[in-house]
Order: sequence, then C-alpha cells, then structure tokens
Amino acid sequence: LLCCMLSSPRGLYHTFEGRCNGGDGVADTPAENEPAYGCPHGRDTCSASGLDPIYNFMDYTDDACMNEFTADQTTKMDGMWSMYRSTSCSGNEDCDN
Repeated sequence: LLCCMLSSPRGLYHTFEGRCNGGDGVADTPAENEPAYGCPHGRDTCSASGLDPIYNFMDYTDDACMNEFTADQTTKMDGMWSMYRSTSCSGNEDCDN
C-alpha cells in the first residue's frame, strides 16, 4: 500500500487503469482487464499482452505477491521525481540536503 501511495504521485497508474487497451500506459507493463487480488499465478485477463502483472506494485495483489516495478515504470518515476525536484527546489538551498 505504501508503495502505491508513493508511486502514484510519481506518474504511475494502476496496471489495470486502461484495461486491455494500454493498461498503465507504460510500454513494458502487460495490460490487465481488472485488478488482481490474492496472488493468482498465471492470470491472463487480456489476450494480447502477456500474463497479468500480478507481481507489480501497482496492482492490488497481496503484499507478499508484489515485488517489482517494470524498468519503464522506474524510468517514468525517476523522470517525474527529477521534474518535481527541479521545479520545487529552484533557488531553494534546502533542497541540496
């Protein structure tokens, strides 16, 4: 839960946000039609994009099941964080700490 709370403001959507038509909008995240609960290994709710990303922090699976962001999700979060820091820290010496 904390992971989702910290990553949503950094530009990520839930993996099921766009359903089978794009998922979270990040190229390397397989789309899923609806949130997953528990830890349903092998779940596949969209025909074209691979297995549902049940291990992804941006799904609703049990905490024990979630353990990853995709590489492109990480890049997107890094970019959002850099943009936030550059605009909010402009001329602010406290941001150097």
